[in-house]
Amino acid sequence: MEKQQENDLCNRRGAPRISRVLDIRYVPQGGGVKSGQAVNISQTGARLILEDAADNCELTVEFEGKIAMLARAVWRQPLTEGRQIVGVVFEGFHWGQQVALDNYIYHLEQQAA
Repeated sequence: MEKQQENDLCNRRGAPRISRVLDIRYVPQGGGVKSGQAVNISQTGARLILEDAADNCELTVEFEGKIAMLARAVWRQPLTEGRQIVGVVFEGFHWGQQVALDNYIYHLEQQAA
């Protein structure tokens, strides 16, 4: 991947990110539960590695079995072996989910310190 394209993929989110590999489970719209990984997370979205190349725009993502968020894919890049890296924004969450997400991110920051 060219350096400029790589930088473009890295800088699409306005909120500070926590770079951490996290196990996720996700449910694409109209599909079953699948496994993947998040490579970073912020208060507004995440970068995910998904095990299939399905073109699902909406999915529910569960981070380490601790918090689940509705997410919408805003970009995707194919990887090897049918996998893809997907940038998602979190949508449709209520105040309680925002607090839970903030607490989860704070916990991740504390573990990294």
